[in-house]
Amino acid sequence: MDEEFRRARRELNHDPENMDNLLRLAKLHRQRKEFALSDRCYCQILLKDVENLDALNGIAWNLMLQDEWEEAEEFLDRALGVDPMNPATLINRSWCHLASYHYSSLLKPARIVTKMIPEKSDAWVQMGIGLYGSGEEGVIQCHQKALELDPDHIIAIAYLAMETEYKAESIPWLKRLTELTPEMTHGWASLAAVQLYLGMVDESLGNWQKVLDIDPLRFDAIEYMAFILWVKGDNASSLECLHRLDEFEFDTNQCYIWRECGEYGREIKEATAFFDRYSKKYPGSWFGHQVLGLSLIHI
Repeated sequence: MDEEFRRARRELNHDPENMDNLLRLAKLHRQRKEFALSDRCYCQILLKDVENLDALNGIAWNLMLQDEWEEAEEFLDRALGVDPMNPATLINRSWCHLASYHYSSLLKPARIVTKMIPEKSDAWVQMGIGLYGSGEEGVIQCHQKALELDPDHIIAIAYLAMETEYKAESIPWLKRLTELTPEMTHGWASLAAVQLYLGMVDESLGNWQKVLDIDPLRFDAIEYMAFILWVKGDNASSLECLHRLDEFEFDTNQCYIWRECGEYGREIKEATAFFDRYSKKYPGSWFGHQVLGLSLIHI
């Protein structure tokens, strides 16, 4: 890629007015996450051609990659003013609808694009999401169609896993998601949660550990590991996990695990100490006082 980047710079220096060279360099800057430099290239194009769709969509895409969705919408609306049927613009505008949770708004542009370019996998994914958000049928079929066109489409795989949530059928989709995005916690956490629900305790524990390997501060992973270790009878390791949670804010799951440890007489004093801390921090919490009382009864 570095050689391609250097070649693009040389070509642009040789012909600084060539818009194709500017577009190529803008895309290469984006791949390097140099969004300001990418935008500068696109702006040079817009100075010469204010209605250039590649540049308008390019700036919008840069903004979307930085989670600046409202700003992206402004450029996409400008692009739609130039060509309301441009497939790239329609698809990008639909991603903005999704970011704003306007699921029903996805359907119209997605249907247009699937008719214009039926081999466009993103359009099928967007239609599936739109149908899901609108409560209509055909969600799975849309995502399956997307995967026929692009077997590694991460969003299609994620939605198929969600459609079969907490069923054995979701596990192959979630495993595929972890293969495609091994550095992201979402796939591992979803897989671990489903495995726990299905009673695959050891597999779930291993995948929660992978979540923590990626993000040591994922407190929900620590909670689940504490619970699984308690279920397996490894009280010492469970308590070790629970004490790691002291650096986080208290939450209901954490309370539930401590309640289980205390109420069933395994680690009553430890649980009592936890709920004593909890009740002092949240004096208005009936839950904390109730479980503190239960724990004290067992001492």
